[in-house]
Amino acid sequence: MPAAGGQGVSGLVIIARDAVLGIIDLSGVEGTTGAFDSTLEAHAGSGGSGSGGECLVLIDGASGNAAQTENFLSARPDTIVVTQN
Repeated sequence: MPAAGGQGVSGLVIIARDAVLGIIDLSGVEGTTGAFDSTLEAHAGSGGSGSGGECLVLIDGASGNAAQTENFLSARPDTIVVTQN
């Protein structure tokens, strides 16, 4: 059975007069490892991880608070690698 790739994340646009943002996580998801084939005594290849998404914050108005970069996460997890002994 082949491995599945991880889910990627789409983009997010926020348009507001003012915004107080918590943590917004747009990170991708890890892929899965391939199944073990006992006949070949080997694993199928691993699926690649999904890519993180993008975020655009548009503040409409002079008194708006700017969003801080530490409020956003957008990472691509490492791809799982299976090694044989």
